[in-house]
Amino acid sequence: MDANKGVNEREFLFERKHWNMLLRKLAPSLQLKVKQHIRFKETVIVFGPDNEDRSVERSLSLDLSLKRGSEHLVRYNQAEIKLMEKEIGVALISTLADLRAFPKGATNNGKLIQPEESDRSSGESDSCLGFVYLIRNQDLFKIGITLDLKRRMEELKPDEIVNTIKCKNFRDVEKDLHSLFRNERLPQTEYFRLDQEQVQRIQSLMVKLAEF
Repeated sequence: MDANKGVNEREFLFERKHWNMLLRKLAPSLQLKVKQHIRFKETVIVFGPDNEDRSVERSLSLDLSLKRGSEHLVRYNQAEIKLMEKEIGVALISTLADLRAFPKGATNNGKLIQPEESDRSSGESDSCLGFVYLIRNQDLFKIGITLDLKRRMEELKPDEIVNTIKCKNFRDVEKDLHSLFRNERLPQTEYFRLDQEQVQRIQSLMVKLAEF
């Protein structure tokens, strides 16, 4: 046994509940494909020491395999497999950041890894400004919030950024919009099926509800 193994390292058990969190970060169409074709097993992820300046994405992996009957994906659709791998990798980093699993100072491609702002952090001021965004992926729309709009859009890669607004009460605006359009919402997601009139109404409400 290597006596130095584990020194300044930390482990994180990536469980089924964490996998479900990851899936919710994928576009609905990709969620469905992953659920249909990919099998997940619990995985222990090992991180290097704190403040190690390297791209964590290269060292992260999950115990994933194709489900029985999905072998045709390998034979006929390599592009789809690569897309799944790429999107799962991005979502994995985002999920681990949300769970605050990374060592202090961990980076990805030279950028400090930070959790997404879906819940109020302990250091966040009530007067903090944030963004409410309305984006479209294929025929679905997402209403969400973030403190770092550029980073969030790079993660989500929407087909269209319909509208964004920066305000003090961004959490309340998102909550109100989710409530008003709850009948159009896909269960357990921030995605909605909307017609053009509803999209226009949401844009108007974003301005009306916002406090600057």
